Amino acid sequence: MTKGPARTAVIPTDIEARKLATGVWWDKSGSGKWMFKYKDPDLGKWRSKRLISPKSSLAEIWQAYESLSVPMAATFASISLDFQLTPIWRKLAT
Repeated sequence: MTKGPARTAVIPTDIEARKLATGVWWDKSGSGKWMFKYKDPDLGKWRSKRLISPKSSLAEIWQAYESLSVPMAATFASISLDFQLTPIWRKLAT
């Protein structure tokens, strides 16, 4: 089975993807927005929550991320999964 070309997220050019918090991603729909992906501990399902507007700086994205009120239960599994979502893990996986 052959794989197609690798897909990369196209984000605003003034933001360095490697400096984003784990779970923060760019939704290019409409005029764009920054989103946060998390696993709902009550439902066990992945959810996304709008984080901040598209014109935000990296510092503003981090500030919005740090002020989130998303319920998160820290377990070994959740910490491990968080690590697996980072660019470092993707490099090590190869």
